[in-house]
Amino acid sequence: MDQKYKVLLEEKELEIYELKRKISEYESRLNTLSEDHGTKLSNERELIKLMETKIFSLYRKLRTWKDKYFFTKRNDLIYRNSKEIVNLIPYKSNLAIHHPDWMGVSNSTKDLFEHRLPLPEMHSKLLINKIADLIIDRQIKHVIFSGFAEGYLQLSRRLKELDYSIMISVFWHGNTTHMYENYSWQRHNEIIQLHQEGLLYRWGFAKKTMAELYAYAGFPSFFVKNAVNNRNLQVSQSKQRGISMQKDRVGIYASGETWNKNAFTQIAAVKLMGDFKIDALPCNDRMKEYANQIGVEICGFQGGVSRAELAERLTGNLINLYVTFSECAPLLPLESLSQGVPCLTGPNHHYFEENPILKQYLVVNEPDNPVEIARKALIAIDKREEIIQLYNSWALENDITSKKTVRLFLMGVRS
Repeated sequence: MDQKYKVLLEEKELEIYELKRKISEYESRLNTLSEDHGTKLSNERELIKLMETKIFSLYRKLRTWKDKYFFTKRNDLIYRNSKEIVNLIPYKSNLAIHHPDWMGVSNSTKDLFEHRLPLPEMHSKLLINKIADLIIDRQIKHVIFSGFAEGYLQLSRRLKELDYSIMISVFWHGNTTHMYENYSWQRHNEIIQLHQEGLLYRWGFAKKTMAELYAYAGFPSFFVKNAVNNRNLQVSQSKQRGISMQKDRVGIYASGETWNKNAFTQIAAVKLMGDFKIDALPCNDRMKEYANQIGVEICGFQGGVSRAELAERLTGNLINLYVTFSECAPLLPLESLSQGVPCLTGPNHHYFEENPILKQYLVVNEPDNPVEIARKALIAIDKREEIIQLYNSWALENDITSKKTVRLFLMGVRS
């Protein structure tokens, strides 16, 4: 913290401490006064009231100063980091912008687009203008917002103000289920605004059916296929050999703790599989309590981990479960299979349509049925080698078609 701010804050905090000490003093004296000292009692109480008002005012000032200080520091940090990254990008390139805290979105962006800029929510017009200047100075020809965070609409408009020829596209990683979430609904409406204002070049979707829906509704819609770039998983072959697979461990991983991630049904399924333990992320107290109630050993915590650490956890399991109720185009099952570990999924994505045998092995059509999940998990364990061979063949073709969909999306040409 800058010395000037540090001194100011310390002074005000000391002033508050002294006022609180005086209040305690006066309250103590009040207790010794009887109601006979009417006027004095009234004056003392009034004095305490005034001091409490002053304390409240000081707290408000402190909060304002702290907010202003940290807000300014945050914006400065975002700008410095952005400048450093943008200056390394070749002139007249495509640039994909994503929120660095959205891990699934960030990983997808990293796997699909060569040049990227991590950019969190922006609430400052000054910061938005400075980021826009960086992009324009680099003569970026096409900006792709991978995911759509708060502030991206304003940045889009500013970019178009500075250079109307710059192309603005969005790559949306959600589905219609996300319309229940206020944040997603608001961002979705902002993309609609971009389209209505004539500023949106292309709207890509990671979920095939979403691309079909929005194309039918008259939007410039494109299907952009997810694929996993194994180099980005950061688990080398030598490291993989050093990770011992635990033959009695099942992984249950998700991006959050919402109902649609289906954690409890999957915990129940592991119980039905036999003598297995669970490694889960996130893993909250209720999940631990439920596992304990039905007699399943579970470990994990509520926080997230890096992509590299997640890849290590995936690799260390006999099988991983990602049997959820609603998805777009989840990367985790592909990451697991890329590491040689089968992963069951729910019936909510377009993966494996080209390979019905692989789809039969890995897709659970009844995600709320722990008996069915357990049955298919035991089959997948038994057919592990066949599944990985089938996946590797499918992945080769998927990588080719994924690159093609990205290329067509950037060019604005429908296949």
